[in-house]
Amino acid sequence: MTDQNDWLLVMLLGGRYQASMMLAMELRPRAVVCVASEDSVGVSTEVNALLRQLLPATQRGATHSTPPYDVNAALTAIRQARAAYPRLRPCISVTGAPVPMAVAGYQAAREWGCPAWYVNTRDGQVIDLAAPERSRRLQARLSVSDFLRLYNVQESPNARYSEVRAVPAAWLTVAHQLGTGGQPASDLLAWLRRDGLEARNYRKQWPDQFGAPHRALLGVLVQQHMLYDVRFSPAGRFVSYRVPDEQVAAFLRGGWLENYVWVTAEQLRQSGEAFDACQRGLLVRLGEAEREIDLIAVGRGLALVASCKATRRPWDKSYLDEVAAVANLLGGNYCVRLFITDQPQPVSEPGMPDRFQQFVEQARRLRVVLVAAHNLAQLAEVFKREMSSSPTYARL
Repeated sequence: MTDQNDWLLVMLLGGRYQASMMLAMELRPRAVVCVASEDSVGVSTEVNALLRQLLPATQRGATHSTPPYDVNAALTAIRQARAAYPRLRPCISVTGAPVPMAVAGYQAAREWGCPAWYVNTRDGQVIDLAAPERSRRLQARLSVSDFLRLYNVQESPNARYSEVRAVPAAWLTVAHQLGTGGQPASDLLAWLRRDGLEARNYRKQWPDQFGAPHRALLGVLVQQHMLYDVRFSPAGRFVSYRVPDEQVAAFLRGGWLENYVWVTAEQLRQSGEAFDACQRGLLVRLGEAEREIDLIAVGRGLALVASCKATRRPWDKSYLDEVAAVANLLGGNYCVRLFITDQPQPVSEPGMPDRFQQFVEQARRLRVVLVAAHNLAQLAEVFKREMSSSPTYARL
């Protein structure tokens, strides 16, 4: 593209404005003028407030209103918008406008030989309706904070997660090994957490089914000073060890899972795959309530929210409701929802309601993707698939 500072962006508004704002943040135009349908003039107030926060150097012209279904009236309003900045090169955003307004935007673009941009957030594209060959990938790189601002979602400080972030850097490697360790990692963690996991001395029977991979992972924990005084009995049937402090105990109880999810997302961000920005440990306000989300990641104009539960009984439908409530404010069906646990699928008891299948059905209704013990090691691939143009649940 040529010098972006010469752009005048005429933004057609009829309701949802977030995709048009993403285009504005990518173009960084010299000026923006809103043309709003008469029933959506209030939206332009929100847009101009966002422009003031996110693009303070961009000039903001007066909003022009138009009947939403009158092509000629909309075309007149678009021409008036351009007249406010006659020296700038125009381009038009038709994303989110009613069809007649979009038709007027297309006509003006053809008349002026300028782009009529439509932002397809589903596939991360910016399509020029006036010249389809100029279509391209959405290049805007939004921070999580900016993405939340676009959707008017307020975040709150969360002191608990300052503790999660404070773990030694070497422990992040441990988290990755536990997350990708498959069945042996799942077995070892369940064994460690059996009868509780506190900062004290233990002596337990070493399960007969444990083999070399389990001993190797145990050695990793010893090497990273998470377990002390580890001794096997002469016959190898019992092992004693000491958990040194509460920070280690909390990490092994569940903090490792949150760190594994975070490290996996950060690696994708750093490599330029799937995510542009990631943030963990957020409290977001939903009206008078607050909801806790372990990970929010954004990429190509889409968001992903994930909840992590390392607990013996993670199949609580209220966890799914919490993820869905936040996702509904961050793009609805365009926001990816994940529920991540290190627990395996439970075995149903004969004659009893299958609570896990009820949980699975609730997840399906809420469009939440489940990541459990059997596919936890493939979390990076799950992230990439769900942020691609072929996710588990179609973006409608």
